[in-house]
Amino acid sequence: MRKNTYDQMRTDINRISISTIKELETEIKNYLDKCGLFYKVLARIKTENSIIEKLENREKKGIKNYKLQDLVGIRIVLYFKNDIQLCEKLIQQHFEVLNKSRDFDEPEKFRAQRINYVCRLPENVISNFESKIWEYPIDKSFEIQIRTIFSEGWHEIEHDFRYKCLEDWSEFDDLSRTLNGILATLENCDWAISSLFEQVSYKHYKNSMWIPMLKNVLGIRIADTDGMDEILSYFDQNRDVAKMFYRIDRQEFLLWLSDIKNSIPLNLKNLVYLVNAHQIKDEYISGLTPIRLLKLIEEEQVPITVDELTGEHDFVHEY
Repeated sequence: MRKNTYDQMRTDINRISISTIKELETEIKNYLDKCGLFYKVLARIKTENSIIEKLENREKKGIKNYKLQDLVGIRIVLYFKNDIQLCEKLIQQHFEVLNKSRDFDEPEKFRAQRINYVCRLPENVISNFESKIWEYPIDKSFEIQIRTIFSEGWHEIEHDFRYKCLEDWSEFDDLSRTLNGILATLENCDWAISSLFEQVSYKHYKNSMWIPMLKNVLGIRIADTDGMDEILSYFDQNRDVAKMFYRIDRQEFLLWLSDIKNSIPLNLKNLVYLVNAHQIKDEYISGLTPIRLLKLIEEEQVPITVDELTGEHDFVHEY
């Protein structure tokens, strides 16, 4: 590309507002919220300097017909490493995946694990950009990076202080390994925090503290814990049933929850009904479960009227 083309591209890219991709950011948050995951989402438009540097680098390497695929970047930072699989499934469900980069763990090596997706930008987001943007060597795609909250800070430091200046580290393999070792420590923290909450939920189970037990077993954002008296009383009289709830397969439950087409408010009572419908199959709790909730699980898309949100077994609560 000629210098005047780069100059014009620099001007055009600089005019892109972050609001251009707000719809995309909101869409991704909605998918994560549906499962109640704890997360943070960061969105960015790649800077004009970074774009030009990347394009020039590919040109120097003789790569022809190269198109930038990460003009738009989304980073999903999860609180728990166990939620990565579910997050990946949601991406694959809702976006057209063009490419996936993932580093698998190697027991004898310390290195960062990349989980990056390149997906097609939705048409409604493409239309927010000026059409001339796509006349440059820029693809109508976006990148999603998945991180845990422990590894996020490490990746930021590594990107700015090592990745961007690899030559500065070329003679310091031992120190580079030490930097990677810090990441390994943080990965242990990921597993340790999950183990900690497992212990907390177990202690609540042993002490018959059913609400905190359920909250820690599920490990998701719960809207409220109202209306649980009947269920708590049943657990008090039937510890074997409470024990089954303590032992649920959380990962399988959340994967199943993500497949339900209708959006269901995630208050604790609804979650008990949902867990029971999916895994426990206890007859008494099945009898408490509102028919309307069962229909939301089974049907394609159910419109909800105001009248249907009231009643003895109302299962919808405002966030």
